[in-house]
Amino acid sequence: MSLDLALFAALKQAGVPDDAATRVAEELDAAIERRVKDAQGQLATKLDVTLLQSDIERAKADVIKWTAGFVLGGSALTSVAIAIVLKLLHAA
Repeated sequence: MSLDLALFAALKQAGVPDDAATRVAEELDAAIERRVKDAQGQLATKLDVTLLQSDIERAKADVIKWTAGFVLGGSALTSVAIAIVLKLLHAA
């Protein structure tokens, strides 16, 4: 039994005239339809999720790339600094 029919039957059983019961059932159906349409605009599609996953993977790759660059760069700078200090100590 559909919601419209169940609502109509309940209203009829409560003594509501046919035309009023029909209007109530139709209005409720229309309100539900509007809410479903509004909600559909806020739901993610499979394509949205796939695009988001792709963006996340690219961002992860960028973070890994930059982190590795900073670690290697920091290590190189540390090595150069140690070499300079050792030369200065050896020269003195």
